[in-house]
Amino acid sequence: MTATAAGRSLARSRTRSWHPEPQHAHIDRSFAALGVVVGLLPWGSTFGSWRYLAVGALGAVLGIGCAVVVRWSGRVWLGSAGAVLVVFGALIFVVAGGPAPTRADLTSATLLPVTGWKQLLSTAPPVDAARELAGLPFLLAVLAAVAGVIIAGTTRSSWACSLPAIAVTVVTIATGTPDAWRPELVGLGGAILAVVWAALRRRRRLRIVGTGGGARQQLAIAAGLLSASALLAWVAAPHLPGIDAERRFGFRSLVAPPFDITEYPSPLSGYRKFTEPMDQLWSQELLTTTGLPTGSRLRLAVLDHYAGSVWSAGSATASGGTFERVGSTIRTDGVTSTAPQQVRITVGPAYAALPELKSWVPGVGAWSSVHFSGPREEQLRSSLRYNRTTAQGLIPQGLAPGDVVTLSARPIALAPQGGFSPFRTSLIDAGSTAFVSGLATQWAGPAESVWTRVVTTGQQLRDSGVLNGGPQIMPGHSQGRLTAFLANPIGTDEQYAAAFALLANELGMPTRVVLGAVIPAEGSIRGKDVRAWVEMRSATGEWFALANDAFMPAAGDRANQLEPEKAQPIDHPNVPPPVPDRPPGDTDSLSDAEAGLLRPKSGASGASPEDRIDWPPWLVSTVAVAGRPAGVLGAV
Repeated sequence: MTATAAGRSLARSRTRSWHPEPQHAHIDRSFAALGVVVGLLPWGSTFGSWRYLAVGALGAVLGIGCAVVVRWSGRVWLGSAGAVLVVFGALIFVVAGGPAPTRADLTSATLLPVTGWKQLLSTAPPVDAARELAGLPFLLAVLAAVAGVIIAGTTRSSWACSLPAIAVTVVTIATGTPDAWRPELVGLGGAILAVVWAALRRRRRLRIVGTGGGARQQLAIAAGLLSASALLAWVAAPHLPGIDAERRFGFRSLVAPPFDITEYPSPLSGYRKFTEPMDQLWSQELLTTTGLPTGSRLRLAVLDHYAGSVWSAGSATASGGTFERVGSTIRTDGVTSTAPQQVRITVGPAYAALPELKSWVPGVGAWSSVHFSGPREEQLRSSLRYNRTTAQGLIPQGLAPGDVVTLSARPIALAPQGGFSPFRTSLIDAGSTAFVSGLATQWAGPAESVWTRVVTTGQQLRDSGVLNGGPQIMPGHSQGRLTAFLANPIGTDEQYAAAFALLANELGMPTRVVLGAVIPAEGSIRGKDVRAWVEMRSATGEWFALANDAFMPAAGDRANQLEPEKAQPIDHPNVPPPVPDRPPGDTDSLSDAEAGLLRPKSGASGASPEDRIDWPPWLVSTVAVAGRPAGVLGAV
């Protein structure tokens, strides 16, 4: 049998005109809803649970219902206004995640269509599907379902009604992660739905006028063509340009990081506040922890970038990671050999009062989940930023006394006794470590293994130094300060960790500095428990913490007397010793420049005697007598 369009027969005779029938309308609505749900599937790798898909399916059903009611009422503008109110009301409950929305949920639902997309693109996956961003799949499904039903009911085109579902697929792939959920299955499923829906719609306006292939034969041919095209696409897709997930275009690559981490001061610069001689925070309670064994390490700030002045948290260019918005569940990056631990941390007043430290969220390693409790729970959850490369969290506005952080994380393991092979690349530019190159080569000796050279260098630094954080010891860890320190190793954890990290990096071991604390028996962390240590990256990509006694003397140890020429870095000029008896809080400590450069030069005018101009005595006398009256007349 042969079919032709119902509008014209083969003999050009007129036939009845096409119009949608009730049973056909139900089929169109079903395909519209199913196409929208399939289009939302690529977000499966973006959201943390499949709850978002259930919310999207609910939006598709609600959108179809609104379209049907508006067409049935016959009053487009009135029905559309009612439909918008119904959708907005449902959106409020979706954003609230429960039956009791608050005023904040109303504000979030109002702003979500405008600001929600940037929040989605700037939030590290997986996004929490039980929070406000779940409203995006709901809104997208509502709009696509309404458009699909309206197009299906007002046009004779067989293919146009599939365009909203295709648009949903494009949007979810472009705004999702590079590794979208099963893109092959999504593309194949969407294509099958579009072809079947178009075939069904086309047959509605056909009339049987002759003989030809039967329905079963047509179905078999269609199935064969679809199977062949799917197989060809499956085989050829991996070889097409731009198919690599790491290089696939996405809108996430166009969104700038939420803020610049380099604007935050380095917490390591204020380490002297925690030492006993300074007597500022030595005995004050900073944090209270539960779930961590005695002697384990709690990281306060991870510093992986050095540019000659201070160790800082770096940037995306330096470390490869950015501080992004995250949900309650965090996808762990990197390699770790430790088991996850449940940690509960309560912030004390002393910690929240430190401007250089209060923004940093304490942790033990790579996070897999994070929850907040206390009066600022929602505020902390919405403002949390996390760097998956360094496993460091940050609250821009800072933590407050009483804030509670509950983490599930994998701690950083201690370096094995036998050592390990280093990672192939370093995060620190070679120019930043050039000033320690000579000393690193001299202390490391002729050993071939990088690990052996690093251990030997740490022993040399430990055996030649003294641990002292008194007021007479200059703070800081700039190039000038560390050069003076290596010539006469007397300092605190700040200098020892900063210097040894640069020495090890120069020898080929990627390093970073961590400011943290060693957990005491009672779990209450005070200033005396705060330490700085060094973490190193192995060839597998895993980071290991090095014990402090591998490169740092214990309190009270006396340094071995090294010969002066062995204590100086090779090919580097001598640096004068630190100025004694500098009072705490001196302005010199606020700058990374050398202390001598901050003081006024000799002479009343601040210039050296060689640069001073000798004015004639008569000119000096004339200006002294007539200067003030001339100034008053000039002002009048």
